Amino acid sequence: MSSTEFHTGKLKKIDMGPYENETLKEKVTYLTRIGHEITYVDIDDDYIESDTIVKVNGMFYEILDHVSARDEQDIMEATENPDGTISFILQFYNGGCGFEEALECALEETIK
Repeated sequence: MSSTEFHTGKLKKIDMGPYENETLKEKVTYLTRIGHEITYVDIDDDYIESDTIVKVNGMFYEILDHVSARDEQDIMEATENPDGTISFILQFYNGGCGFEEALECALEETIK
């Protein structure tokens, strides 16, 4: 059943080092090796599922200080912090979009 979701937290871009231009499978192997848990990978759709990692616009971010709740109003905001992380506040109806898509909308407005 669809509902309105609220999320807030920070994103920290993960330096993929020599794996920046590799396949998704190789990138996920690298992320797992450096300690991130990936619970699902769909190579054909280029999609991963993780409680601590999100893939947005082809880049991988670690999710920090994540809090979620429920409310009714749509909010999609992101702010760059001096330490290089990105703070986000998302609230959206999950019948119309998902967490990654809402993050993508917020980042498009923040990071030009």
